[in-house]
Amino acid sequence: NSKRFFRELPERFLYTANNRRVPFDYSIYQFKSMDSPGTNVIVNLLLPESVVNSRLKRVNTGVFVVNEGRVSESIYEQVDLTSRTDVPFSASLATLLDQGPATLSVEFDTPEEHPVGFVSADIAVESFTDGKFALSTLVPAFSVEETEDRATSTWSSSIQRQHLLIEPASTRLFKSDQPLYLYFEVYNLALDETHTSEYQV
Repeated sequence: NSKRFFRELPERFLYTANNRRVPFDYSIYQFKSMDSPGTNVIVNLLLPESVVNSRLKRVNTGVFVVNEGRVSESIYEQVDLTSRTDVPFSASLATLLDQGPATLSVEFDTPEEHPVGFVSADIAVESFTDGKFALSTLVPAFSVEETEDRATSTWSSSIQRQHLLIEPASTRLFKSDQPLYLYFEVYNLALDETHTSEYQV
């Protein structure tokens, strides 16, 4: 219950989780929704080394949308710490929001004496449907791979955009021999008389 109160009224509480709270990195990406009105907001939460190097096999992560002091939506994802070692462990949690201000509570939770993390983030949700030229958020990525029929990735960290699976790179450290990609989307390009667009990146 104490964590729920922190999400809903953070200005009234200083919740430290019995001194288990640790800092962590996260990134927030915004894209035009492919299926319905609104904006796809995706939070990629990077688990700190103190959690990855623990004896845990799985870690619960979550993003909570706070509206007028109350949680209006909850998104959960479980990270399997035994699944892979090629990239840092993270979770990508997606929701659909309307244009305007929004408050997100980004969290990961572990049992017993292990570290936990939570932070409140105020964001401005963009609108990509007003007909004006726009770019999505730029996403540094470890990989961008094509898939068939919008197949779903088995990794909790992957972002899916139509026929592409993107492995975001939320870490601040990169290996010199590791490829780094930059993914973004362009919206509302002007059309010429042949109904085509010309652009340079």
